[in-house]
Amino acid sequence: MSFKKTGTLLTVRFKEPLVIDYTQPVETILEQVVEAIEQSKTYMLKGKHHLMQMLDK
Repeated sequence: MSFKKTGTLLTVRFKEPLVIDYTQPVETILEQVVEAIEQSKTYMLKGKHHLMQMLDK
């Protein structure tokens, strides 16, 4: 494992295990996983680095 950026604090947050219904369509399962790892459109542009960029403008 390698990192491109140095001097930053890496934080890890463990969440509850996902309960996945494998009888559901792939799109539904994918949507559930993407939401769980906070990569959906709901979470876009909400990171601290995005807020700092907006303040700099």
